[in-house]
Amino acid sequence: MDEQIEIYTDGSCINSTNQGGWAYRILYSNEMICKSFGTIEHTTNNQMEMRAVLEALRRYETLNDEYRAYTVIVRTDSAYVANAFNEKWIDKWKKNGWISSNKTPVKNKELWEELDIVIYRNGIHIERVQRSDKNIKKVDLKARESAKKNCSKTQI
Repeated sequence: MDEQIEIYTDGSCINSTNQGGWAYRILYSNEMICKSFGTIEHTTNNQMEMRAVLEALRRYETLNDEYRAYTVIVRTDSAYVANAFNEKWIDKWKKNGWISSNKTPVKNKELWEELDIVIYRNGIHIERVQRSDKNIKKVDLKARESAKKNCSKTQI
């Protein structure tokens, strides 16, 4: 098996307040390189799922070249995020002028555009994993705590 960077992400939103949280963990050879979490007000769960991936990949781009040479896999429990890339939804949206298959504007277009750039620029692979994955559980907990506590973006 090739050496790889694994990025675990999750987002959460408290529906009654629209307060959201996101979190990520970046690992190499099962060792933590870095992790972070944050919150955003007036958001949705899907936006937080996307934000978690985007923040993780922005951080990945700042890592030294030693880590940048490996295959990178983003692991998420979000079908929305995984399917957009693995099922080529995003390519269809772009081709159709950001109109979805049900003939309505694609939601979260700005976030999709940012993700599209950073994912393709870095040759990132997206993999959907089950919520029972131990690393997904860790980022899920931190994302939910962030949404509840209304904390500011913090590097840990």
